[in-house]
Amino acid sequence: MILILKIIFPIVLFFIVYCFIEYIFFKNNKRIDEAKGKHINNYSPFQNLRNGLEKNKKMKGLFYKKDLSLKKIGNPMRLNGFTYYLYKISILILFILLTISGGFSSLLIFAMAIAFFFPNIIIKSIMKKEKNEILGDLPNINDVLNIQAGSAGMDLGTALSEVFDIANCKRLKEKLIELSIEISLTKNIPNALDRFAQNFNITEIDSFVISLKQAVRTGRSKELLDSQSELLKDAALARVSVKTKEIKLWIGLVGGLIFLGLAPLIIYSFGIQLYSSFKNIF
Repeated sequence: MILILKIIFPIVLFFIVYCFIEYIFFKNNKRIDEAKGKHINNYSPFQNLRNGLEKNKKMKGLFYKKDLSLKKIGNPMRLNGFTYYLYKISILILFILLTISGGFSSLLIFAMAIAFFFPNIIIKSIMKKEKNEILGDLPNINDVLNIQAGSAGMDLGTALSEVFDIANCKRLKEKLIELSIEISLTKNIPNALDRFAQNFNITEIDSFVISLKQAVRTGRSKELLDSQSELLKDAALARVSVKTKEIKLWIGLVGGLIFLGLAPLIIYSFGIQLYSSFKNIF
């Protein structure tokens, strides 16, 4: 155990010292850049390390692809492509060092496996919850747009700028507010919608955005929004049907397990009573 601590301590100390030194450099550079009137981004730990690694085009491409995929799900746990892989590599290095030191146990292997896949588990959980919230919001948003732009004759850009109040999903509301601001500033609805769609990895969002862009180009808002409303509601019914089947499956499974647990007791009790009855007869 002491040997393990001796290995872990220098690693942790290295990360702390590295972050501290990089933060000092950041603060000094920030003062110089601010004096020159340059825009300053917030401090990001290990930014210099990332910049060095990104000199390699393959590494830069790897980080960029992960950045995009994490952006589409809202950067859960405040991870980006670089910090995601840094975390994974740190766990692997720690596991190798513990293996070399002989500090091996089944519990340790299990704990390291959980630590390694922890971000993936959390990300998947957040994605599933958020997707259900967004798919619940989309039909309502589409219906409001249909009423305002399709039936009442309001400009679709104006309707899109006001629709964020309908969303219950926090991230969807934030992105709709950003969409509203961009439409107000640029007046370019198709480009604003494209950037809005880049924040999500949901097929229904892509289909919704395509319909809105077609409505802007053709002016047939009501027809296209009516069609989109039917698609969204059909998809919602299909999800409810799948969910109902899953619930029935679980109820059947739990019921079967309960029956299998009770069956031996019932048979045993019935056998005892039957044996007692025959014993009394004979």
